[in-house]
Amino acid sequence: MSGRFLSPNDEVELYGRTWRVIDLNEAGETVLRSSDNGQYKAVTEAEIKTAYSHNELTPLVAGGRRTKQARDLLDLSPERQNEAQRRRDYLRLVATRTLRATKEELRRNIKIVGDLLGDSTPPSLATFYRWKKIDEEARAVGDSAIPGHARKGNRTSRIPMEVQDIIRKKLSEDYLNDNRMSLRDVYKKILKIVDGENEKRPKEERLSLPGIGAVRRILHKSFSPQEICIKREGRIAADRKFRIAGKSIAPNYPMEVVQVDHTVSDQIGLDEDLVAILGRLHVAAAIDVYSGMIVGLQVGFEPPSTASLFSLIRNMILPKTYVQERWPEIQTIWECDGPASELGVDRGKDLLSKANIALGHEFQMEIGVCGARRPYQKGGIENFFGLLSRNFSRRIPGATFSNPSERGEYNSMKRACLAYTDIVRLLHQWVIEVHANEPRNEDEGRTRRELWNEGISKRPYIPLRPITDLGVFMAGRATPTLNGKGVRIKNQFYTSPGLELLRRRVGDRKVKVRFDPADMGEAQVFDPENDVWIPAYNTDPLHHGMSLYQLTLERKARLGPGSAAERMLRSAKLGAKFHQDLEATIERSKQRLSGKRRKVDARASGIGIHAHSNIGRFSTGRKSDLPIVHGDSGNQYDDVDLRELKNDDAE
Repeated sequence: MSGRFLSPNDEVELYGRTWRVIDLNEAGETVLRSSDNGQYKAVTEAEIKTAYSHNELTPLVAGGRRTKQARDLLDLSPERQNEAQRRRDYLRLVATRTLRATKEELRRNIKIVGDLLGDSTPPSLATFYRWKKIDEEARAVGDSAIPGHARKGNRTSRIPMEVQDIIRKKLSEDYLNDNRMSLRDVYKKILKIVDGENEKRPKEERLSLPGIGAVRRILHKSFSPQEICIKREGRIAADRKFRIAGKSIAPNYPMEVVQVDHTVSDQIGLDEDLVAILGRLHVAAAIDVYSGMIVGLQVGFEPPSTASLFSLIRNMILPKTYVQERWPEIQTIWECDGPASELGVDRGKDLLSKANIALGHEFQMEIGVCGARRPYQKGGIENFFGLLSRNFSRRIPGATFSNPSERGEYNSMKRACLAYTDIVRLLHQWVIEVHANEPRNEDEGRTRRELWNEGISKRPYIPLRPITDLGVFMAGRATPTLNGKGVRIKNQFYTSPGLELLRRRVGDRKVKVRFDPADMGEAQVFDPENDVWIPAYNTDPLHHGMSLYQLTLERKARLGPGSAAERMLRSAKLGAKFHQDLEATIERSKQRLSGKRRKVDARASGIGIHAHSNIGRFSTGRKSDLPIVHGDSGNQYDDVDLRELKNDDAE
């Protein structure tokens, strides 16, 4: 015997296959033999109980038929329930009063029980025998006392088989496909076909025209609702419609499972001068499934890409010390950091890129991919984006609203009044101080931060890696020249003490550099001699935390409209005009000097007296400041030789 569940020679259906119970083996396991190929299988008592409790083990009667399904008494009308209870009372009370199974004793006891129950019409002896036989045959099912006429129904269809075949054929051809023809249109085609068949038959053999209700009944009798949905709307839509949204396996500690995704938010960001509209923000976030805490955040204007994903993962792993450094008014510490054991992603190209999978393996993060168009499989991050839209974005002037019908006549462009940097600061403050201190759901009394702090002690120890290792998540690559200004990347200059030491050793040369396009505040320069990466920082502190996209837009705004070629063309035209005027002026001067003799007193004109000459170093240009040379004539310059002055200048 294998406990109270199975006995030898019992037939069961286990995991979709039919088995016969043979006996117990020496290890106490139940030995099963397949009815299909004679294969043997040993299962433990615990496995049998688990399969039975999950409806994966079904007992069978002789011949491999399933046991009769018990009827639910609550599904019956009150009259049928009372009648079933009346029969059970007769069977139970008569059995307790009957000592000898004689007809006279049964009749007397049936009458006595009827008087006890207040029943003026007790059953006859034949009826009682019939009730007892049904009860003995179906006692295990539990519906033996239910009146048979409660299961009455029309057993045969009044629609001829020829018409039923026509209906099923047209339903398969015209209704069960992605064209989604309405049932009424298919019904019209069926009527036309049946009428065409009747024209070929004698009057007495003509087929009756079916009603649309009969067509609908045949549809639902021949095809299941899921099959209909698959044929008309697709398998994914059917899976979404007929799935049972149960709870998934819950993680055991924080950062065991982290879900990652990105969305276009409902905020419009402006530049620092509040003049230029930069556009709608793209938000990428990582949420810890165990606690509901946001563990990574990346905000910018770039569409989803490998660069934005890498920036998000880098933000998730690194400590969030930048929050207090950049925004001292946010005093709450964002305590979430470190790699995840598993990253839950959808089927986006950036999330399934080879680079992302390779770096995930490098940091021991498994990539868990949900099904195509099945957002409910990563409900944590999807729920966060809904909260972000309702509780944050719509409170900011200029919200675009997710649904255009909700926006109505609201002019988002006109109402937008916050700079991009202010929106990023407010978003961090909302995530750290508001979202983290709310309960994860209505049934949870503790906040997300409390769940994180309680479960973080269960998290396995992960050795700390050098900060330069996280440079692999910097998606930007460049090969600038290292010189006295450091390195120049996208019109931004980077330097550091380590970079200065590198230049002293290697001099001015081209170097390999990697940077984060989502945060142009830091870069890493490769030292080929020591095979290490050297951190370097943006020389402009105002550009820390700004993305390459934002810096590019600001530079374009400073340069003004038009391309670089157009601006160069304007400069070229003005330069050409200047040179034409210069050449024309020189030509006119040459014509005026033609045939004339110069009569210029160089000494009186002051030629040679400049700032770089000996005289100019001690004079202000006034006549009283010039050196006094005594002579016989009244002109104090008569004895000054210009050649000497020229020689003095040369010296």
